[in-house]
Amino acid sequence: MAKKKKSRPPVDSNASAELSVPPAPKPVVDPKWVWPPFPSPPEGVTIIGFHQFEPKGIVVSLGDEPEVDGEGIRTVELLARHTVGGGGHRKAKVKKGPFADITDEELRKLTWDKRWELGEHLRKAQPMDPMEPLEERFKQSVQQFLPNRQWDPSRQQLWDQWRLYVGIISGVKKPQGRKSRLPEDDERPLVELNPGLEDDMSEEEDLMEVDSQTPIEGQVEEGDARRLQERLARDYAKYERMIAAKDERTLFWVTEPEKATKIFLSSHFRDRGLMWSEPQARDMPLLLCFYLSFVLRNKMFPEKDFVRGYEKALVVAQRACSELLYTFRISRALPDKWGHACKNQWGQKYHHPFELYFINSSQANHSDGGLVEPHIEHEAKLVAANYDLGDQEVEEKGDVNNSSNDGSANEAFLEEVTAEDIEPVSVPIEESPAIEQNHEAAAEIEPTKAPSVSGWGDWDADFDPSRASDLARNWGMQDEIVEDTVENAWGEIVLEKLTDVVDETLASSLIRSAIPIRAEKSTRRIIDILPPDPTSSNPMTASLATLVLQPWPIPDTDPDALVQPPVMIDMDPEDAVVQASKRKARSFDPSKHDIRVYIHKEAASECKVGMGVGAVWVQVDKRVEPKDDEEEAGEGKRKKGKSSDDEWWYVERLEWAIPGYWTVGEAHRDFTRHENHPEYAYAGFSD
Repeated sequence: MAKKKKSRPPVDSNASAELSVPPAPKPVVDPKWVWPPFPSPPEGVTIIGFHQFEPKGIVVSLGDEPEVDGEGIRTVELLARHTVGGGGHRKAKVKKGPFADITDEELRKLTWDKRWELGEHLRKAQPMDPMEPLEERFKQSVQQFLPNRQWDPSRQQLWDQWRLYVGIISGVKKPQGRKSRLPEDDERPLVELNPGLEDDMSEEEDLMEVDSQTPIEGQVEEGDARRLQERLARDYAKYERMIAAKDERTLFWVTEPEKATKIFLSSHFRDRGLMWSEPQARDMPLLLCFYLSFVLRNKMFPEKDFVRGYEKALVVAQRACSELLYTFRISRALPDKWGHACKNQWGQKYHHPFELYFINSSQANHSDGGLVEPHIEHEAKLVAANYDLGDQEVEEKGDVNNSSNDGSANEAFLEEVTAEDIEPVSVPIEESPAIEQNHEAAAEIEPTKAPSVSGWGDWDADFDPSRASDLARNWGMQDEIVEDTVENAWGEIVLEKLTDVVDETLASSLIRSAIPIRAEKSTRRIIDILPPDPTSSNPMTASLATLVLQPWPIPDTDPDALVQPPVMIDMDPEDAVVQASKRKARSFDPSKHDIRVYIHKEAASECKVGMGVGAVWVQVDKRVEPKDDEEEAGEGKRKKGKSSDDEWWYVERLEWAIPGYWTVGEAHRDFTRHENHPEYAYAGFSD
C-alpha cells in the first residue's frame, strides 16, 4: 500500500525578502579610538615612528614639582617611587638580618645564648654523602656547627671537653722520635735515630744533655740508650691505646647518643671537675642543645634510629639546663635552719672518719695530757721509687721505725751507706810555732764590747724608757682583751634553736617528748615537695615544709662510685632511752621505704622534684623510757604500717646534690675517667 506524501506549507515571498536585508549599523559613540582614519596630531606636535624613538627616562624631582621626562615634558606619574633618575635596574631585595630590629644597646645586654637564638633559624647545613660511615658524618656535622658563631675562651674550652669525650680529638701527644732497635757501638749516633731527643729527656730519666750537632758515641752508655728505647716503645703503646679509645668513644656516641649525653652531663661532668663551676654548669647543656637542634633542624642524618636518639639526647640536654643549676641551689639551701636547730638540740649523729680521728685525739689529749699518735698498720720502709709513665719500680733499702728504741734498722742502713760511700782518710796535723804564739796572745786579751757597725747603734746605749712612745713601750706585750669590744672577723656565730623556727610551745613539746632513734647515710630522689599547711592538725606540718624522698633506684656497685647503697648509722648503742624508743618504732628498710623530711619553707623553694640528694638523714620518734618498754614488751610487737605524726626526719648533713638523670659510664667505655685509665691525659696536660 503506497504511503501518502505530506504536503509542505505555502511559502510567503514577502517574508523571504525581509530576511535577506542586512541590519543597519550601530552609530559610533567615540570615533577617535577607531582607525583608520588616524586622527590629526595637535599643533606643534610631531609624531615619529618607534624605530626613531630614543628613551631618555625621567627626571625625579627632589621637591613637589611635577615629574617630567628627559625632554622636559610632563609625564604620567606612576605609583612606584623611583630613587635614581634614568633607566636603572630594579634594586634587589635585601633580607633583614637577625639583629635588624635590635639596637646596639639592647644587643649588648643580651647573653651569648640569646644572641645565638636570634639567627639560629637562618643557619643552614651543607648536604653530606650518605654513603660515608656514620662516624665520619658525625664529625662533619660538628665541623659545620662551628662557623659564624662567637666563641669566647670559656665556651671554647667547654666545647673541647665535649669533643674529647666523643673522640673527635684525642688529647694525647704523638711521641717524638721513631721506634728503632738498640744501636750498636759502630752505628749512627742516637740523636740521628731519634730527632727531638731533647724534648723527651727530663730530670727523672737522669740522662745527660746531648748536643744534636755532635756525635755522642762514648757519651751515652748502653744502659741509658736501652732505657730511652724502652720509654719510646711505651710512649708509642700508650699513643696507640689512646687512639683506639678515641675511636671507641666516637662509636659509643653515634650508637647510644642519649646514654652518652646522660653520662657526659652527670658523672663525667663531676669527675672532670666541671660541675663545681656554675657558669660551666649553665653553658655546657646550652651548647649541646644548640648543636643537637642544629642537626635535627637541618635533617643531616637519614637514619631514623640515629635521629630518634638525637631527639632523646636533646631532651636530656634541656633537662640538664635546669637540674645542673639546681645542684647549686640545693647545696646552698641544705641543711636548712630546721636541720641546724635539730642538730644543735640533739647533737651530731654522724661523724666522718676524718672527724672521728680528731675527736678521739682531742679527748685523749684532755684526759692524758699528751698527743695521740696515729695507728700505723705497717712499718714504713725506705724505698727508691722510679716513676716512668705509670710504671713504678721500687727497691727496698731498709726499715724505718721511729718508735723503736734500739734503732737497729737505722744503724744497719747507715753502716751500709757509710761503708759504700764514705772512705775516711787520715791526715796528720802539725802545729807551727806561729799558731802557738797566737794562742798565748789570745789568752791575755780581756773581753770588750765590739763597736757597732750596723748603722742602728748599740741596742742598749743611752736607753731611756721615758722617751719611748706608748707603742714602743708596749711592743710585744699582751693587751687586755675586753670581750665586749672584740669583733670576730668571720662574723658572729649564731646557733639556731628550735624556737627560732617554730613556736615555743611546739619546741618545748619536742624537747620533752621526742628523741632521735636512727640515722641513714644515703642518696635519695625527691618525689614530692609539700608546702606548710596552716589548716593541718599536725603542728609540724602546719609550720614546716615536707620533702618526700624515695630510695635511689639503682645504686652503683663500684666501691669508688658516688651513689652507694644506703648505710644505717648505729648511734648511741649504750643509751637505754634511744634503744627503747627504737624498739617501739616502726620497722624500717632504707632500700624500700620512703621518708618524709621536714625543712624550712625557704629551703623548700630551692628544691626540685626529680633531683637526687645525698645526705645524712636523722629520724626522730616518740621518746620511750626503758621501764615503759619493759612493761609493754609482752603486750605487743613492733608497729607496722604507715608512719604516724610522731615519726619524722631532718637533714643533718648534705653530701652532694646530683641531677635526676645521673648515669655512670661503664669501665670499658668511659676512657676519660682516671680510675679506669690513669694514663689518660687531656691536651696540654699530657706528659
